[in-house]
Amino acid sequence: MEYKCKEIEGFHGYAVDTNGVVWSAFKKGKGGIGDNWKKLSSKPFKNGYVYIGFTRFSKKKTVHSLVLETFIGKKLKGMEVRHLDGNKENNKLENLCWGNRSENMADRVLHGTSNRGQRQPLCKLNVQKVKLARLLYGNFKWSFAKIFKTFGSIWGVKYYTIWSAVSPQRKSWWYV
Repeated sequence: MEYKCKEIEGFHGYAVDTNGVVWSAFKKGKGGIGDNWKKLSSKPFKNGYVYIGFTRFSKKKTVHSLVLETFIGKKLKGMEVRHLDGNKENNKLENLCWGNRSENMADRVLHGTSNRGQRQPLCKLNVQKVKLARLLYGNFKWSFAKIFKTFGSIWGVKYYTIWSAVSPQRKSWWYV
């Protein structure tokens, strides 16, 4: 992709390039805009996304949204930024695109960054427990009730949790 650098609309004196780097033409102190462009430092916040603070405008924006809004166009209603490689810190234009919530969630599953299954903080089951319950249900013909009575209190789960993981409908843990 060809390297370009454009001034950020609504933030006079600031620019962003196709590599996701934000630049400032402001002089130090209370000086105005100069001729020398300086690269602004940025670092990811707790959520993993890289932000830039525009102190002269008292605003903070994500670098990925600045890149897309500058080179592709304004965000439409219901759209989100998609990181095509799953890396929240890679803000190169070639790695970003606008997409809807469903596309973004599908990307998270594809990249392994979703909070599904064991990665979900409140999860009580894991892949091994689900496989054991399915083995007992399928091969040994245990009922959901028997599996629940045997393992429910040990695993700290309710009847429905076991049923939704083991039943043929597989409402949860369908990817195991």
